[in-house]
Amino acid sequence: MVNNTEQLNQFSMDLVEGALRFAQLSLDSTERLMRFQFEASKQILEENVAAARQLTQLALTAEAMEEARKYSTQAMERSLAQSRTLYDIASQVQGDFTRLAEDRVDTLTKSLTNGLDHLSKNAPAGSETAVNVAKSSLATATAAMSSLSKVAKQMAEFTDTNVKAASHATVEAVKTVSRRAPQGPTAQA
Repeated sequence: MVNNTEQLNQFSMDLVEGALRFAQLSLDSTERLMRFQFEASKQILEENVAAARQLTQLALTAEAMEEARKYSTQAMERSLAQSRTLYDIASQVQGDFTRLAEDRVDTLTKSLTNGLDHLSKNAPAGSETAVNVAKSSLATATAAMSSLSKVAKQMAEFTDTNVKAASHATVEAVKTVSRRAPQGPTAQA
């Protein structure tokens, strides 16, 4: 009986530990996102103030248009870079939560396996079939979870590859459009 109480206490402690790790990951992730948002906002404000000051000092319309185009291109590139950073943070957070969930499932599986082993040792004669069915069900569920986990990892890798490719293509498109835009006094001619 004492062994059962110890197992239950250990199982409860594992659950509390998992909940605390989840809470810590949540707080850390929120902090990183808030810091990123604050720094990006501060940088954008500083750059826009500098751009506005410079644009007010330009006399020629063509020159002002060229500067506005340049700032527009820089803003687009900055937005893409910030989107990539945000995506990287989200991907890292998703990976952290996935690892935590896998760890919790592994701990739960081990606890259940240990409980079933203990049950089979102390079970009355003739109950071996029921214990074996429970063990078989647990093994099947564990295999299914493992397969789902592998599929989820493959989908995450596929998505990551596609997002990076799309981001790169967008950056290249912005650069191409920027190079083709009319520049200087010839834009009015």
